[in-house]
Amino acid sequence: MPGWTPVFAQASDSGAKPVMRQAWLASFARWARDNQLGLFGLVVVGGIVLCGLFGGRLAPYDPFKIQIADRMMPPSLEHFFGTDKLGRDVLSRVLVGSTAPLR
Repeated sequence: MPGWTPVFAQASDSGAKPVMRQAWLASFARWARDNQLGLFGLVVVGGIVLCGLFGGRLAPYDPFKIQIADRMMPPSLEHFFGTDKLGRDVLSRVLVGSTAPLR
């Protein structure tokens, strides 16, 4: 198989059998160097998957808490996506919404 190199067990082991090892890290580094746009896409998709898996834990605010004083705020350092008509943090609502199961 290409990319696989046989490695033999220690001589002190009884019945030394060949163990297969792949240099996958070197292969991935070569692919990433040659395909930077593909690497960017992999990072974006990986980020979306992580948000889907851990979105509820990553949400900075309670997505259901109504804060009338903070309604319709534009994006800022406090609320990265801003707030909606009821003052709820939009980023928190997107992160929690991404964890909902598909039907």
